[in-house]
Amino acid sequence: MVKLIVGLKGTGKTKTLIELVNKATEESKGSVICIEKGNKLNYDITYKARLIDTEAYAIQDAQALYGFIAGITASNNDITDIFVD
Repeated sequence: MVKLIVGLKGTGKTKTLIELVNKATEESKGSVICIEKGNKLNYDITYKARLIDTEAYAIQDAQALYGFIAGITASNNDITDIFVD
């Protein structure tokens, strides 16, 4: 399942993302992935989730993001949740 958290600045997207990722890692029997621009969530998200910084991979548009997510899921069969911020 891919969950996109979108909205205007100041609407609580980051707080919601942190809560969802941490809850998913507690309940999931597989891997939980969080894809984000920048590394501002390093200390907020539990170490059990895999945090990926898109700036390190030069993702420029939606097509590149789709290919990136396809590559991640192809390399790991036990991914249960993917969160994109």
